Amino acid sequence: MEYKTKKIFCNKFLEIDIIPTSEEKQISKRGKKVYLSPNKQKNLNDKNARRYFCQLLNTNFNSNDLHITLTYNDYSLPYSYEEANKIAYNYIRRLKNKYKKQGQELKYVLVTEYTTEETEGEIRIHHHIVVNKIFEKNIYTEMWANKKKPIGRARADKLDFNETGVEGLAKYLTKNKGQKKKWSCSQNLDKPYIRERKTNLSKTKISKLVFDVNNKSIWEMDNKGYFYTDAKSVYNEVTGLWHFYIRMRKNE
Repeated sequence: MEYKTKKIFCNKFLEIDIIPTSEEKQISKRGKKVYLSPNKQKNLNDKNARRYFCQLLNTNFNSNDLHITLTYNDYSLPYSYEEANKIAYNYIRRLKNKYKKQGQELKYVLVTEYTTEETEGEIRIHHHIVVNKIFEKNIYTEMWANKKKPIGRARADKLDFNETGVEGLAKYLTKNKGQKKKWSCSQNLDKPYIRERKTNLSKTKISKLVFDVNNKSIWEMDNKGYFYTDAKSVYNEVTGLWHFYIRMRKNE
């Protein structure tokens, strides 16, 4: 059976996908194409988008950088998503100018949360922004103002990295299925580096891998300089084939 090993390098973190190449064509045992239902396809797309969001954060930010939460007081509350995003981008523009004066370049990811018909519960519109930090935290919070008059509360916290990077924050920021646009980012972000290769795995080797997927020595031996974090094997009932997902972090 031909498999593809895809290694995704996200700065200090490494994700490894080992998946059957025939799975990409969605072929069943009878040789017919298998199509996912619209709902299942949407769930798969959302899952992949959330995963990429986390990979992007892990690639571009570190524990010195900031997660900024911006809210509005009653007098400044926007009437629409578009108005709120305009205010948020004005804030980002001011930050960019301040960075430029220091000879630095701002990197950011912006998420705006608000209420839609699909939203589970009422949400008061607000923003989350992840930025590369070069100033003291109070600079970022004090700039959340209109003509030096505060328009709401601002909070800046250092990013909390663990064995899987900022996965917890990434899940939190993409939790709301009612968001019109889940996130946007600056154009200067580095993309995760991906390396792929194909290999043939026998049924015996696949069965052994299913049993030994959590054997960290296998992955650490093949990926020098990285520590094993976790792994899982997933069986596709439609195709009768196994997928393997492994996560690792740099040895520092």
